[in-house]
Amino acid sequence: MAMLLTVTQYEGEKIIPSDVYEATIESFSSQEGNFGEFVKITFKISSGVYQGVIKSLIASKKLQKTTKGPTKLMSFVETVLGKTINPNETFDLDSLVGKSVRIILGGPINKDGTDYQKIEQVLAPRI
Repeated sequence: MAMLLTVTQYEGEKIIPSDVYEATIESFSSQEGNFGEFVKITFKISSGVYQGVIKSLIASKKLQKTTKGPTKLMSFVETVLGKTINPNETFDLDSLVGKSVRIILGGPINKDGTDYQKIEQVLAPRI
């Protein structure tokens, strides 16, 4: 059986103004890259003009505190939970799906002719 595919032009992600946005955590996926395993965290903007826009960030798949401070993933988890995680504690990232946060988006970056936008920081939700 033939598998016919149509060639399309990738236009990159939707670039929106740099700002702080209310968002919800949509999903986590584990992937392998040049520097080892990483987690892709997907967010959906939950209010305002850009409601429904999807943004993501990646972090090394390590929940650790080092001499330089917590890893990106550890800092993210502790920010969302609003508490410190103790050594040897096991944590299920999927328990954070649906949680509200705020994301700070930076300006557009062009790499190899494609624009993308980084999440510069994840903040706790407004109280």
